[in-house]
Amino acid sequence: MKRRGGLAILIACAVALAAPLAAGAKPDFVVRPKGLHLSAALPATNGYEASITTKGHRQVTLTFFQGSYSIAYKTLGRVTRGRISADFGRLGRVSLRFRDKRSARGPSSPFLFHDCKGRRGVQEAGLFLGSVRFRGERGFTEVRAHRLKGSVVRSYRRVCKAPSWLRSLTSRGEDYEGKAISATASDDGVKRTFTALEATIDLDEEPFGLALVVAKREEKVENVAIAKTAFLLAENIVHLSPPGQTPVTAKVTPWFPFVGSASYSSESEPDTWSGSLGIRFPGSGQVSLTGPEFGVELCRAGSLRRFLRCAESISDARLLYGSGSHSQPLALARLSSLR
Repeated sequence: MKRRGGLAILIACAVALAAPLAAGAKPDFVVRPKGLHLSAALPATNGYEASITTKGHRQVTLTFFQGSYSIAYKTLGRVTRGRISADFGRLGRVSLRFRDKRSARGPSSPFLFHDCKGRRGVQEAGLFLGSVRFRGERGFTEVRAHRLKGSVVRSYRRVCKAPSWLRSLTSRGEDYEGKAISATASDDGVKRTFTALEATIDLDEEPFGLALVVAKREEKVENVAIAKTAFLLAENIVHLSPPGQTPVTAKVTPWFPFVGSASYSSESEPDTWSGSLGIRFPGSGQVSLTGPEFGVELCRAGSLRRFLRCAESISDARLLYGSGSHSQPLALARLSSLR
């Protein structure tokens, strides 16, 4: 088996978790809902890439990207096919109007999907004119813009087939171990989450673990929801005790942009999540990702299909995609449940 097999497994998890199943449809189908989306790239300082996006007629989001980091600011504003206006409090304001439109039909199928049924969307390219003024906490980046290239997309409800390679992967009987662990704490209006999904496969009879690691810090300030996320694709960083061994233990040792490590143990009640694991977020400084205030969920599976169930059952695995309305309750809270 080639090395890319582990990455395909993690992509399969992403697709399965991000796409809701069509009501009453077969599991191989997904629903793409109706929506209105405006977007434009923004000029940002200190090496950041930035964008403004909307969802529906109220939600406006400014997002900044740099390396492993994504920082999103979301608030309620006013959105039409020709205008965006939003107040981000002390952080800034947005007031834009859409001009010089050029219309085109949307793609026949969304990325990774095919054989879609339903009305194709309409995309308009043009210019946003007006003002965007924004300054991140502690001045980690700044935006001042008056003329932006962007687009308006009107999408309609469609039912699409999932990728054939995803269906093929879930039907295979290859031996590998999938591991998922998530630790979450909420205090003083700030939510901190650490999640690692790792697929271990055999490479010429030697195990190889590929992990997708995510940390997130969330809070709400002046009606602005702030979500700071860091991503890491790493090798062999989740170390679990052998199946059947008690107490259940785990150690996670990611590298940059993370620092330190974390250890889990089921020996006491409640379970413990301790260590020096942390990360520095732009505008927020060093953030601890361990401590007695954290609740931990973890599971392990021996097939991709069960690993997808395992990952989806962990409530905060969805931090990769935002809050989903179709999230399942925790079903597999202990490693023993999938041995």
